[in-house]
Amino acid sequence: MTSIANEADFVRFMETSGPPSDGGKRNYLSWLRYIHELYGTDYDNLTSESVEQIFRRLKATQSTRDRYTSNSSVYDIKSALNKYLAFISRSSDTFNMITDISSLISTNSTTTISEIETRLGQGEYRKALIAIWRKCAVTELDRIDLLIASHIKPWKQSTNFERVDSYNGLLLSPALDKLFDRGYITFSDDGRIILSPLLETKDYLQLGLSSSLKLYKVEKSCIQYLKFHRENVFIKKI
Repeated sequence: MTSIANEADFVRFMETSGPPSDGGKRNYLSWLRYIHELYGTDYDNLTSESVEQIFRRLKATQSTRDRYTSNSSVYDIKSALNKYLAFISRSSDTFNMITDISSLISTNSTTTISEIETRLGQGEYRKALIAIWRKCAVTELDRIDLLIASHIKPWKQSTNFERVDSYNGLLLSPALDKLFDRGYITFSDDGRIILSPLLETKDYLQLGLSSSLKLYKVEKSCIQYLKFHRENVFIKKI
C-alpha cells in the first residue's frame, strides 16, 4: 500500500482539524495515496499552485480515469490536498516558533517568560491568530492594531507546542484580554461567554459585558484549550 509523507503526523493533525469521522479521515488518506500513485506528487513540497494544477488535471481526465471520476469526488480530493497543505504549512510555522522559544531560553538565562510571550505576541504567533480570527473573537472589532493575541491555556502551563499552537489563542480587545487572562470570563464549547461571580453585575455592565456575548465562531481545535481554561483559570466562585 502506498503511504504519504508524514502520514502518522497527518493523521494526528486531522484529529483536531477534521474531518470529524474516522471514515472521513480514511477517505482523505485514500485520496492522497491515489494522487501520489497517479502523479507521483511530492507532498513535502505541496503548494496552493500545485493543488490547483492537480485539480485541473483531475477535471480534464474525468472521462478517462477509472476511479474518482464524479464531480463530487474531484472536489473531495481537492479538499484532502488542501488539508495536507494546511498540515505542512502549520507544521513548518510551529517548528520555527518552537525553535525560537528554545533558543531564547537556552541562550539567555535572563530572558523572562513575559519577554518570550511578548516576542510571540508580536511575531509569527500573532500573525497566525490574525489569520484564524481576523477580528476580535467576541466583539468583531476589526482594528487589528488594537487587538491582543491571547493564549487560552496559559503559557506557563503549556508545552512548547501548545505555546505556539495558533488554536491555543484568541484575538481579543484589551479589556476582554485582561478579563480572560485573569479568569473573570471564559467560554463554553459552543462559544457562549461565562461570567465569574467574582465581579458584580454592575462591574460587568460598566465594562459593557453581558451573558449574551459569545465567540463569533468556534474552531474545533480550540475546544480542548477552552475546556482547560474553564477548569483551571476561570474563577468559578468567590
